[in-house]
Parts: sequence; structure tokens; C-alpha cells
Amino acid sequence: MYGAEGSIIGTGSQNTLAIEAACPTPNTAADICANLDLEGYSDWFLPSFDEIAAMNNNLHLNGYGNFAGFSPYGIAYSCSTQVDSDDCGGIHFGYDNNGYMAVWYKYQTLHVRAVRAF
Repeated sequence: MYGAEGSIIGTGSQNTLAIEAACPTPNTAADICANLDLEGYSDWFLPSFDEIAAMNNNLHLNGYGNFAGFSPYGIAYSCSTQVDSDDCGGIHFGYDNNGYMAVWYKYQTLHVRAVRAF
């Protein structure tokens, strides 16, 4: 998806806007994050790959962030980094809880973590 290829920290917000502009389908991961109004804030977005990887490294691995429970196969979170028009990026927290990049089809269901810039 053109305009949503950013993976570094700071690109999730722009990726989310690009996804929203190109895909009007409601209730996608990007749409849910972009339209979230929580605790008086409405500037949420779907994080880029590096943004969600940083959450894994700095929060999850230290026991913070209330990430989804783990199965023996790990848990996958969607990110806004787009690989191509049919696939989206994601991060999979595997057996040892280290995140690694994986690719899923957009129709697959992954966990979603909305974030805000700070």
C-alpha cells in the first residue's frame, strides 16, 4: 500500500493515515486505531513495526503493558508497516518473547495495540 511502508519509530501515524485513505473498509486494525477515542484522547494510531518492536523490548519483556497471553506458539500483533498491496506487516512474539517480523494476509486476525505519540 503506497505511503504505508514506514517501519522506523515515528512512521506509524503516517502509515495509519495512508491506510485509512486507501482503504475505506471499516473496522480494520488501522481504522480502529485511527477512530479510537479513549480517556479524552483521539490521536491514536496503529504502530509501525519498529514502534511495536520497541513496546515488546521495553514493556513486554519487562512485564509491563498487559500484552495478550501467550500460547506455545506466541502471539502476533498487527503493525501499520505494509509489505505490499496484499500483505501487511506484523510482529510475532515467539517462544522466547523476542519479536520478529512476519507477514500475514490482511484478512487474517491479529491482536491490535493502538498507540499515541509522546
